[in-house]
Amino acid sequence: MPPCRYLLPNNGTELVLLMGALKSVELGVLMSLAESLPPADTSATTVLSSIAGVAATQNALLHTYMSSNASIESFETPTSGVWGYNFVLEYIQPGSCALELPLAILPMLTMNNKSAGYARPGANVTFGWDAAGRSAASRSGKPLYIAWVNQVDAPSFTSLSLLGDGLGITNVPPGLSGTAFAVLTAQPGLTSINELTEATLAGPVVARLMP
Repeated sequence: MPPCRYLLPNNGTELVLLMGALKSVELGVLMSLAESLPPADTSATTVLSSIAGVAATQNALLHTYMSSNASIESFETPTSGVWGYNFVLEYIQPGSCALELPLAILPMLTMNNKSAGYARPGANVTFGWDAAGRSAASRSGKPLYIAWVNQVDAPSFTSLSLLGDGLGITNVPPGLSGTAFAVLTAQPGLTSINELTEATLAGPVVARLMP
């Protein structure tokens, strides 16, 4: 695929944080791709493993540079291709892609006004979603939750206390570490990423968990 043009932060700290988030997204998508491959497709599995190994090394270097206090995860966190695509879309210059992927476009979600940032388990964080997200949430007609996908555990859900139209506050679940992907949903209790992707009203956000 021909490359797109990207709109990246000018601030060095924010740029390194974004690069780390993008590497976490890349690894998460590679994990999901590997799971979807038929067992007989060993050549594709080898290629994905090779790419993932390089990405994991780059990710570790970025996280070490970002903060010596960042928690160390035992596992990378898987994510869906739709979530990965929508996270990257925020940083693509509109109209710069020669080829659009046939994937669903989701409303935008932010955590503390950022699409990628640090969070501490047990602390309160504020989520905001755009007009498309408000419309999707209104159509659901149900209470809203933030779904947290972390490492290889089942998703966890926290209820949102609404602060206004398109704005709510919740707490980061205790016990999370490493990198988590957070999305807005009205269907708590889903256990698979594919189901949760279908039920996503806005997102994802990439949260780097602090000890």
